Amino acid sequence: MSRRAEALLLASFFVAHAIEATWLHTPWDTIWACHIACLWVAAGALRGSGLFAAIGLFWLVYGTPLWILDVLSGTPMEKTSVLTHLGGLALAVRVTRREGVPDGAWWKALATLFCLVMLTRLLTPAAANVNLAFAVYPGFEKWFPTYPRYFVFLLLTNGLSYWLTERLARKLARSWDAKIRRSSATRAT
Repeated sequence: MSRRAEALLLASFFVAHAIEATWLHTPWDTIWACHIACLWVAAGALRGSGLFAAIGLFWLVYGTPLWILDVLSGTPMEKTSVLTHLGGLALAVRVTRREGVPDGAWWKALATLFCLVMLTRLLTPAAANVNLAFAVYPGFEKWFPTYPRYFVFLLLTNGLSYWLTERLARKLARSWDAKIRRSSATRAT
């Protein structure tokens, strides 16, 4: 698959979700981080940018398991969320594997997420709690009686997840490169 095809597929996942969310009269659901992540990875594929791809990958690695838990708990979901979460994650791994993960991508992903949350607060209704930008997720109030504590917790857990994902991706890349070198050396002899 070419870079352009990867980018078009990722963008189509986002557009399909945006159309469905708008059809359901919830256009703000389009700017959840996992959906926007597809655009980051698409930009990474088109530009050959490991940083852009890593930002999308990190957001999806953190958000997709939470989305799966939410779906399993019975929360209604848009059908196109499967495209952005699962399809987006698969392509994010592919693009990031090819482009690599630059040093410090984890904190840049966290900074861009912070900006997205601030933008979310400006553009979406508080009742929708998109990107958990307004309130503690229902059921977590006993651990986080105030939103500021919850927000700090989210930043810390996102940051830790991104840092660990960066380390793991770099370790896997080194392992993959070593296998390729061994395979090339074997074929050369």
